[in-house]
Amino acid sequence: MRGSLLLAVITAVVLAARRVLRTPTPDPAGLVFQPQPFPAPPRPLPGDGGPGPGEAIRHVAVPPGVDPEGGPEVEGHLAGIAPWTEPVSGTCPPSHPIKAKVGSGIYHAPGGLYYERTRPDRCYLDPSAAEADGFRRSRH
Repeated sequence: MRGSLLLAVITAVVLAARRVLRTPTPDPAGLVFQPQPFPAPPRPLPGDGGPGPGEAIRHVAVPPGVDPEGGPEVEGHLAGIAPWTEPVSGTCPPSHPIKAKVGSGIYHAPGGLYYERTRPDRCYLDPSAAEADGFRRSRH
């Protein structure tokens, strides 16, 4: 009994030390990312292809085929309009009616059972924009 407890403690210490000492690993594109507190995504480290000093990190996921700099409407999205926005006073603006909760990874569409009572973390243009960011549709 004592031997297995000692082995468990040693294993836990080794795994904790390994996690602390682990260096950031490059992604397939060659960038190195720094972990951020949840729910923020990892941040690219400057000098490794990431944003440099004075450069902003874009927190807007643009679906494929949409030109964020402007231009004609592409695949149902208006070019130049961000696919998601922050809620205003806990509600989504009429232009972005899809309510998403970052903690659960679920989005709610108008007419859904829990749509009215949901306080969103993000508001999306349409369901495809929310799904492109990794959210799944509410089952109710």
